[in-house]
Amino acid sequence: MPVLTLKLVEPVDPQRARQASMLLTDLTETILCKKRELTAVIIEPVRADLWSIGEVTMSDTKLATFALDIKLTLATNTPSEKAAYVKAVFDGMQTLLGPLQAASYVIIGEVEAAAWGYGGRTQADRFAAQVAS
Repeated sequence: MPVLTLKLVEPVDPQRARQASMLLTDLTETILCKKRELTAVIIEPVRADLWSIGEVTMSDTKLATFALDIKLTLATNTPSEKAAYVKAVFDGMQTLLGPLQAASYVIIGEVEAAAWGYGGRTQADRFAAQVAS
């Protein structure tokens, strides 16, 4: 049940947003083994003059960038899976957006199973029900 928040420099073309959402959903399913029907992708546009790397704003550079924050349940993926995911996301976004700033980020935040859920149930509750059955 991952939640992904992708920040992109404006303007964000609806077709590109859909392509990014599909790319991230595919990678999240195939590399991190998450259910695509529970994968939420939120795309947030950011004005180019409000996004800087170092002291250079995105309105002053020709390179694209992105920032992806993904929330996962703690300890459900290995370090090698997470490393493969970071690389695949960077490579996929570079294919989609063109040459990228090196400082284009993938941040994997892991949340304790008791601290989040969906459908009115925490992940911990879901895991406990699976063990009990």
